[in-house]
Amino acid sequence: PSALPLHILQSPNLNILPPTDITSQTALAEAFESAKKKFDTVQCCVALASLDLSVLQHHTEDGLRGISVEQWRRTFAVNVEGTFLTAREWLRGIGSLTSTEAEKKRNLGLIIVGSESGRFGERANADYAAGKSAVQVGLLQSLKGDVVRVCEMAR
Repeated sequence: PSALPLHILQSPNLNILPPTDITSQTALAEAFESAKKKFDTVQCCVALASLDLSVLQHHTEDGLRGISVEQWRRTFAVNVEGTFLTAREWLRGIGSLTSTEAEKKRNLGLIIVGSESGRFGERANADYAAGKSAVQVGLLQSLKGDVVRVCEMAR
């Protein structure tokens, strides 16, 4: 937050939450509740989960052979499950809006950040690539139909 320009930091529309464990349903619910108390319903949510451990030595030397199952699970917990939980909390928030309230909101949107690794794969970084693929293909395509059913004004 301190790297942001002062005029942005002083904006009444900015809500910088403390670091939140996006693999924790409770922590995410609390973060969304904190944002709701300050701003009302979260209108625009950016789901940017990105645990990339490719800098670890075993990645570059051994590739997939060197990745432990614990690391694979941790990467998926953050990148896939964390994105799912974030999307779900946002959907729950906009789902509580009446149609009249939703019409008054602007830019009801969920932005999910993927990676070219999720499309093309990445040598020595299979956990990250597989997780990003799950998010930007399976999860995103599934959410596409759910979002408008929850709230017609959302994207």
